[in-house]
Amino acid sequence: TIAVQGYGSVGAKAARLLDDWGADIVAVSDVKGVRYEPDGIDTMAVPSFEEEPEAVTDDADEVLAPEKLFELDVDMLVPAAIGNVITKQNVHD
Repeated sequence: TIAVQGYGSVGAKAARLLDDWGADIVAVSDVKGVRYEPDGIDTMAVPSFEEEPEAVTDDADEVLAPEKLFELDVDMLVPAAIGNVITKQNVHD
């Protein structure tokens, strides 16, 4: 399972490629929040920031606060937005 922080030019491409390879993308985020779908997200159905800015959480069944992305129980976290988001305070989350 994978969570992607930042669903822009890097994050969306990474998520879609990993999805194509068979990974379960369970969370993607933008500045408004985290789209969380524990059974997996259809990454092609979620517009990237380039395609439609700040639309990641539109029509989502479950939306989490942006900082909750770092607390999800996933196998991999892809930090693909702003730098310095993993800190001493949240690294253990």
